[in-house]
Amino acid sequence: MNTDYQQVLDHMFDLRLYEYVSRKAYLAERSNPNRDPAYDLRNLEAWRRSYENIRDASWPACDTPEDFASLPLHIQQECVNQHHFSAAAWLDPNIPFDQFQSDPTWQLDEFDLVRLKLAIVDNLDAIRNRAVIDFGTHIGLFGTVCLHNDAEHVIVTNVKDDCLTIADEMLSIYNPLRHRFQSVLSDINCLDETQELCHDRDTVILAAIMNIVTDHHGIMRAITASRPSTIIIQNWNPPVIANSTAPLVYWWLEDTTVAWKGYHKTDPETHVGCPNKAWFDTVLADWGYRLKKHTVSQLNTQWSADSQNQFEFLTLVYER
Repeated sequence: MNTDYQQVLDHMFDLRLYEYVSRKAYLAERSNPNRDPAYDLRNLEAWRRSYENIRDASWPACDTPEDFASLPLHIQQECVNQHHFSAAAWLDPNIPFDQFQSDPTWQLDEFDLVRLKLAIVDNLDAIRNRAVIDFGTHIGLFGTVCLHNDAEHVIVTNVKDDCLTIADEMLSIYNPLRHRFQSVLSDINCLDETQELCHDRDTVILAAIMNIVTDHHGIMRAITASRPSTIIIQNWNPPVIANSTAPLVYWWLEDTTVAWKGYHKTDPETHVGCPNKAWFDTVLADWGYRLKKHTVSQLNTQWSADSQNQFEFLTLVYER
């Protein structure tokens, strides 16, 4: 394994917990007809691996959860009674963690490994013994990794209740006493609330959130008002403006019904903008921040059919 990837795994909590909430996120998104087909493919591969891990050589293939009912009855019974494995259990979004049957071959994908390394593992001095906020968390991965790496306190936010519920469950399973974290239903575009959430934070994480909003300047003004020591930004890097020395924002129309995309209360589509590095450098310099680290990554996401897969992945770390 790549030594950088092993370094991430050395700083990870039990992967079974992230597999558990990842399954929940998939099941929450499964009813959405607009989801990316590549998302289904990745999760169907997880189903197949789970079945193959218990499959006897004499058993037929079972490529999807829907195929489980077509297996011979004695195989179904063995799966359920001996292995606690079935389509009903695999597709149950409410199954408790202690009844969840994990796949021992399940791994973090490259996208997660890269972003965790660049945002957290390479910046542990901004995480350990610090008060951290992760805005627009998807299902709580960054927040839980921060807790695991000795953050003093972590706040995670999301505007989407279903995602925040999953994030809160992961954090509470990791830390049942709940005294070191808070999950907040919040829209980063509500600037007064965003400013208030940052008032006692040492480190702010903006991981793939500043490319799905509109009021970029207002958000950064609200975040920097209380002068956090470190701001960690991960963003897509649109090629048309990536290398420009002018502070620019690239705009596109995005589907609001998909969990990891732009949000609007009522409209099925919304315009979102993605700033380039020069934009962040210029704006944050106005509030006394200097660029400490700058990394451009070439990687594919698990949502490979998404147009953003054509963009580079940018990690920027700013300090006061």
